[in-house]
Amino acid sequence: TQASWDVFRPREQATAQIAMAGDVARLQSWLADPSQRPAWQLTGQLNCEAVVQPAEQRTSAQVTAVVENLLATSQTGSTWREPAIQWTCKASYDASTDTVFADQVDCVSNLVEMQARGKLAGLTTARNLDCQGQVKYDLARLSVLLAPDFNGGVTLTGQESRSFTFS
Repeated sequence: TQASWDVFRPREQATAQIAMAGDVARLQSWLADPSQRPAWQLTGQLNCEAVVQPAEQRTSAQVTAVVENLLATSQTGSTWREPAIQWTCKASYDASTDTVFADQVDCVSNLVEMQARGKLAGLTTARNLDCQGQVKYDLARLSVLLAPDFNGGVTLTGQESRSFTFS
């Protein structure tokens, strides 16, 4: 992990640049409830870069993360492999309203492509999510992921695209 901060700027104009790399399994163990067995056991390598800076009475962030060589193993033993999953996000936090605004969130992998935007109001209290976007997915790749749970009796083909909304 590397981080830099320009200490010669006033605090309200400070910019931070952060670079992180780590093991996905270790990150999962830090974030998981130790009393619960996770539905999926993850392995892979995470690389992440972020730039955080003030912008128009908010704190803005641009984040790029890549998970390489992801292997997800379910409790039933089925596996999902992705050579790379890339995630990018442009977001900001408004402390006066305690709201995170996600102006752009993109996720790209062999299985799925997703674009979304939205907000999380009451970040430190109620955490009310309002999100909308578009997801495209490859049904043949999805059927391989689902096959062990259906004793191999599921075959899907084609590509689909759907809009989604969470409120």
